[in-house]
Amino acid sequence: MAEEIASGIFALSLPEPSCNAYFLKGGMVVVDPGMSEESELAGELKRAGASPGGIKSVLLTHCHLDHVFNLKWLEKAAVYCGEETLEALKGREEALFPEIEFELPKNKFVVVKDGQEIMLGKSAVRCFAAPGHTRDSTCFLEKASGILFSGDTLFPTASYGAFPRIFETGSLDELTKTYEKLGKCGARALASGHYPLSGEFAEEIGAALNSARA
Repeated sequence: MAEEIASGIFALSLPEPSCNAYFLKGGMVVVDPGMSEESELAGELKRAGASPGGIKSVLLTHCHLDHVFNLKWLEKAAVYCGEETLEALKGREEALFPEIEFELPKNKFVVVKDGQEIMLGKSAVRCFAAPGHTRDSTCFLEKASGILFSGDTLFPTASYGAFPRIFETGSLDELTKTYEKLGKCGARALASGHYPLSGEFAEEIGAALNSARA
């Protein structure tokens, strides 16, 4: 069931193997729409007070199909992502689920850069290039709530011991540098691509850095 994790921000519960999807009501934004049946995504959005056709923007943290498949149900939304994510999707790089048919939808794609701040309705979001899990990873900080939407770059390591996997285009060295940068981003809470919402961001990033440097 959709859960309000901060004022106007909802975690959408989709069945595995989908990632965690999130909805920012103030800007009608979905972060990582996940992978599910159309009815499952529509049901979760309805419980959060929205519908697929009403979503104005989507933020993508990286190219993996468990994070992007449901774009096909949100064709009216503008999609914000890093340039390398768009390139990877066009070539199905690291799609992870090659047996599942996926064609890049005809959404409007907007490329974001490291440190860029974007306004999506009432939501101010800062973008951070975050290579490590994959070369194309991006994290998004919703400034009012202080929540960092990390995709698979940063899992709640302190809470679950969930150190992220590194895929072919990522590297531990890049991931460590990303953690060092994110440690200064001003986030207060973590909403990751898998596992429940964590507690204090400072504790989580510290635990992740210790694991990366070990």
